Amino acid sequence: MYGSGTANGVPMSTLIDTGATVTHFQRRFFDILNCDRKVALTESDLNILSATGTLLNIFGKALIKFKFGKKIIYQTVLV
Repeated sequence: MYGSGTANGVPMSTLIDTGATVTHFQRRFFDILNCDRKVALTESDLNILSATGTLLNIFGKALIKFKFGKKIIYQTVLV
């Protein structure tokens, strides 16, 4: 399912996978939504493989505020 909303106030369209066990942002998107540097990126010791089996480079994790319509969700995101 695709949805449109915001992540920390930045407009986005995204694939919403209700069966996913983690949420991942590319570093470049995280830098865009965190341009005011209000979101802390904390250390993460997770190793994640993509659907194709490629090891993802995880820089850390952050708590992100998502808004879809009137629904607000706070979700930890791997970056």
